[in-house]
Amino acid sequence: RLFPEEPDFKKKCLGFWAVYWRWSEEEPVATTCLTTNPTWMQDNWDSIKNVRLKQVFLPGSHDAGAYQLAYSPFAPSYFQKYVFAQDESILEQLIHGARYLDFRIGRYPSGFWLNHDIARVHVLEFVFEDVKLFLNNTKEIVVIDLHAFPVGFKERPESHTELVEFIKLQIGDHLVGFMGYESTLQQIRDTGKRLIIAYNDPSIVPKYPLYLWHPISQKWGNVRSVPDLYNYLSKVMKSHPPRSTMWSAMAEMTPDAWSILSDKYKGLRNMADQSNHNVTEWFRDEWGAKANIVAVDFIRSTGIVAAAIRWNREKSSARHHHKRSVLKT
Repeated sequence: RLFPEEPDFKKKCLGFWAVYWRWSEEEPVATTCLTTNPTWMQDNWDSIKNVRLKQVFLPGSHDAGAYQLAYSPFAPSYFQKYVFAQDESILEQLIHGARYLDFRIGRYPSGFWLNHDIARVHVLEFVFEDVKLFLNNTKEIVVIDLHAFPVGFKERPESHTELVEFIKLQIGDHLVGFMGYESTLQQIRDTGKRLIIAYNDPSIVPKYPLYLWHPISQKWGNVRSVPDLYNYLSKVMKSHPPRSTMWSAMAEMTPDAWSILSDKYKGLRNMADQSNHNVTEWFRDEWGAKANIVAVDFIRSTGIVAAAIRWNREKSSARHHHKRSVLKT
C-alpha cells in the first residue's frame, strides 16, 4: 500500500518519481513525484476563492464507492474486474485530491450501501466516517453526487425519505444548505460548512433545502474505445454547459453486457489503463479551461488533480483580469 495506516493530511511524495534527462547533462533536467494533495484548495485559496461552483474544475472519482484496496500481487477475480472502479478508500481518494465523489446507493434490509449498479460494495455509514474524518482535518470543500439508486428505491419510494433522514443523522452537521451553483467557494466556506450533497431526484430535493442540492448533470458517453471517448467528450466540450447547475464529464470507458460476459476488455482496470493517460492530456490541454467536474476510474492513475489545480489558478487569473478590464471601461 502506498498510504500509511494513519492518514496523513499533509502533502507528501508516495515514492514514485518521473525524471527527465538529456544525454549531455549529468543532472536531470526535471523531476516530479506522485504526490498526495489533501489540501490543494486551501493551498491555493487566495487564487481560487472567488471562483464559482459552476466554473471551478473539480477532479472526481467515478463510482467512488466501488473501491477495492489493491494489494500486490493482486489477481482480480472475474467479479472484481468489472465491479471495482477505484483502488483507494474514500478517505484516500480525498487525500489524493478528489473533490467530487460519484455515489450509487442501494437500500437493503441491512441498511444503505454503496453500489456499482446492482452489486453492493461498502456500507454507507462507514464511508461517511471517512468523509467526516477528512473534513475535520482539512478546510477543503467536497461535493458528493448521489446520482443513482439502483436497488431498493424504485419499488419502495419511501427509501428516499429514509435515506435523507439517515444522511441528516450521520453527516448533517457538515452539510451546506442549497445556495445555488453560482455561489463562490468563499461563499460556501463562509457558511461554516463544506460538504455539498447533490441528489439526483428533482422530486426529493425541494423538500430538504437545508441538506440537498439540485442534481448535477453527468455527461456520459457509454463508449468502449479511446477514439470514441475522445469524440464524445469533444462534442461535450464544444457544447454550451448547463446554465444553472454543475456538470461532470464522465471520462471513462464502459463495457457492455456482451463484453463483460466475454471478458473482451479484461476488466475496468485495463480499460482505465488505456484511457487515463489520454484523459489527463485532454484536460491538461485546452479542455481544462471549460471543465467543471472531470470524473475518472482509478483516479490515482491519472494526472487529473494536477490539471485541475493548474486550471483553477488560470480561471481565477482570467476572472481577475476580466474584472479589471470592465472597471477600466
